[in-house]
Amino acid sequence: MSSQGLQQRLNEEMQREEHITEQRHLDQLASRSRWEDDFQRKAGFIASKHYVKQEQKDNEMRKMVMLEQRREKLKELLANEMEECKAELGVMGLAIADEE
Repeated sequence: MSSQGLQQRLNEEMQREEHITEQRHLDQLASRSRWEDDFQRKAGFIASKHYVKQEQKDNEMRKMVMLEQRREKLKELLANEMEECKAELGVMGLAIADEE
């Protein structure tokens, strides 16, 4: 084989090795990119799941506060009604006493 033939074969072999190395590098980048995409998707899912759980807890807490406020308001209304009834009964008691 002539030196020109050897040089050509050496160049072809070097190009093939460069191509293989480049392809491996591209494969690694693609793999890393897929891993990062997968990680981001999972992290987003976990974050949204946590957000939904926190939102549910917040809604439950708001319901509890509203129910407690209603309960207090009803207790207040009941106390007022009882005072009015006592006052009416007192007036009725006086009226009955006057009749006797």
